[in-house]
Amino acid sequence: MSKAMGCKRFNIFLLMLSVLAITACEGSAGWETGPTAEPTAEPTAVPSTEPTAEPTTEPSAEPTPQISVTSLHAEADFPIGVGVPAGNASNSLIDSLDRQQIVNAHFSQITAENIMKPDALHPAEDDYFWDDAVALVDYAAVNGMSVHGHTLIWHNQIPTWMSNHTGTAEQWTTMMQTHINTIVGRFADTAAVVSWNVVNEAFTDDAPSVYRNTLWFSNIGEDYFAQAFTAARAADEDADLYYNDVRLELNGSKMNRVVTMIEAFKANGTPIDGIGFQMHVSLTSPEKTAIESAFARVVNLGLKVKITEMDVTVNDDKSLSALALDTELAQAARYQEIVKAYMDAVPAAQRGGISVWGITDDDSGLPELHQRDEWPLLFNANFTPKHALQGFADGLVGGGSE
Repeated sequence: MSKAMGCKRFNIFLLMLSVLAITACEGSAGWETGPTAEPTAEPTAVPSTEPTAEPTTEPSAEPTPQISVTSLHAEADFPIGVGVPAGNASNSLIDSLDRQQIVNAHFSQITAENIMKPDALHPAEDDYFWDDAVALVDYAAVNGMSVHGHTLIWHNQIPTWMSNHTGTAEQWTTMMQTHINTIVGRFADTAAVVSWNVVNEAFTDDAPSVYRNTLWFSNIGEDYFAQAFTAARAADEDADLYYNDVRLELNGSKMNRVVTMIEAFKANGTPIDGIGFQMHVSLTSPEKTAIESAFARVVNLGLKVKITEMDVTVNDDKSLSALALDTELAQAARYQEIVKAYMDAVPAAQRGGISVWGITDDDSGLPELHQRDEWPLLFNANFTPKHALQGFADGLVGGGSE
């Protein structure tokens, strides 16, 4: 081999070494930047030794009961009534479409709050004023309702001439009989007037007196009871005649006195058809058992039982300035309890009816009487129904005695 060829091969060898060196340097990507980091693996979860807690949730609140009743009187086959303002009262039923809508939908009987009391119907000895009473009775008749007359003989709301009347017991009796005969007789041929409170609130609550010392008792004596009922029956042989009083549902001494009167009436043939329980009660008093027992005593005497002026007070301690939902629901439960007690204790044939004393809370006289806020009735002042309305309806549906 020639020297030139050897040199050529040597040069080629060096060239190949150079190429290999350059290729090695370009292939080491991490050489200038440092070694490439391996991807970091996610840490393996270590099972916890603590017990797994249940998810915490607040207990669901009880849903507010719905007011579903659309016609209270449709739930009963006896009168469901309401005391109504009339005449020239600013809230007169005759002039209030809102009140008319409530009364027409929910009640089958009305009682005049004031316009059929002695001072309104008989303002002078020889003068009777019929206009307001006739208008209310006509309203009832047109709308398919009956009327419970209130009241013939009372110690309040009597005209001045009656308070100043003088004479013997016989003359007082004649005056009283004329008063009753004229008023009851005026409506005897009116199909709408089906019953009367003949005597109202004539007994005391406590001993030693039995009778309230009214002008009737002081001038006639205890016989005025029998004379009044006899006069009413003579004027209308078909109307139901009631004695009406407050706190009879306590089933105490006043109830004892009423029972004694009824027994005497039955013994001497004095006409009487039923006892009216006004039923102005609170959330807690009286107890249901007392109410049922009082009803049962009248039932056992063969008379009708009528709740005439029902309302339920909720603010006896004057602590409330507004009607909260929980209080309203408690009131609804109370209405339900009392109505159910009536249904359970009074057989169908002896149910004279249940009436509330006023249309809306704004119509009630209790706030003024007791000098406190009160919401005692079935409808709010803005004419919307309260839960008490549903409570009343539920009592009608849930109770019953045959």
